[in-house]
Amino acid sequence: MDSIESQCHNCKTWYPRRNDFRICGACGVKRLESEYVIGWNEPLIPEYMIKYGKTTPTWDALNADHVAWLTERKIRMEAEEAAKMTEVTDGMAATTM
Repeated sequence: MDSIESQCHNCKTWYPRRNDFRICGACGVKRLESEYVIGWNEPLIPEYMIKYGKTTPTWDALNADHVAWLTERKIRMEAEEAAKMTEVTDGMAATTM
């Protein structure tokens, strides 16, 4: 986890890690560099993200999925429309409007 706050080594007061907070506001002791510099974790490697499903799809992948969904929807709607247009009665097709 990223560490964005820490305790003063003298009085144990919690403070955010900021470069301009170099003196403890509670006891006046100069804070150590490890207490005021933000500690960021390294970013996850893509293999780890893919393995545990924490990756965001690319725009190309989203676009391809969207185009496929639209194509399937269009085919389904055309089939439903064609089914509405023709009814089979007594073995003959009759067009209804």
